[in-house]
Amino acid sequence: MLYHNFMRTRKIFLDIIIISILPVASSVLILVFKLNFLESMLLFYATPSVYLSFRTKNAIPRSLIFALLWAIPTGFVIDYLVGINNVWYVPASPFPRLFNLIPLEDLLWAFLISYLIVIFYEHFDDKCRGSNVKEGNIKTLIAFGLVVLSVFIVVRLINPSLLSIPYFYLFGGIIFILLPLVLFYSRFSSTVNKFIHTGIYLLAIAILHEITGLRNLQWIYPSREYIGWVSMFGTRFPYEELVFFIFLLAPAVLAYYEFLADNKR
Repeated sequence: MLYHNFMRTRKIFLDIIIISILPVASSVLILVFKLNFLESMLLFYATPSVYLSFRTKNAIPRSLIFALLWAIPTGFVIDYLVGINNVWYVPASPFPRLFNLIPLEDLLWAFLISYLIVIFYEHFDDKCRGSNVKEGNIKTLIAFGLVVLSVFIVVRLINPSLLSIPYFYLFGGIIFILLPLVLFYSRFSSTVNKFIHTGIYLLAIAILHEITGLRNLQWIYPSREYIGWVSMFGTRFPYEELVFFIFLLAPAVLAYYEFLADNKR
């Protein structure tokens, strides 16, 4: 038993070292070689995802299905709203934009970061014990995605002006990120305590990605409708970015995951 615990602790320590080195090395490569948005997100999110997937194979099906069925439709709607409200802009996308607004890289980013959040959580905190994905979970995710898309399509067809929302970053962050997290915490506070490690790791990656991305002009913040600005290492970004996407995104994604997809919900 002692030997087994020692070996397990040793493996976890090695995991932490490797996934800590990866984003630091990615930052250096991005800044030195002036990599673009697509290349940066692959380094920051795909490389640790591949490593953790290798270490936690049982969690791959559930993490993959959640990232596809939740992140893609939700990310599409949010990115459309971000585009028409001029919250941020990717100036140098090599791909055609959906509706002339949404860069395809944004959808890939939504998928990759959601997958990394879940696979990290399953590996270190949730201790995934089976690879089966319940049919009910898949139906719930599909239904959620269809509801999000349906509401978006109906509003866009009936009165698209309703999608132009002043200070959308603030109100959108409250609706899509803060409110679901608060509601989940009020009902399942003990589960949220398990989100801390994932939140800290993704916070570190998000800060590195933010700084390197802005220094390489991978995206910009063209709107005047922010509540304020954060200055960090020669870059500047909105307070909303710091609160909703750097601090709260990982625990909010895990709240959606626990409620919609986890077999133990």
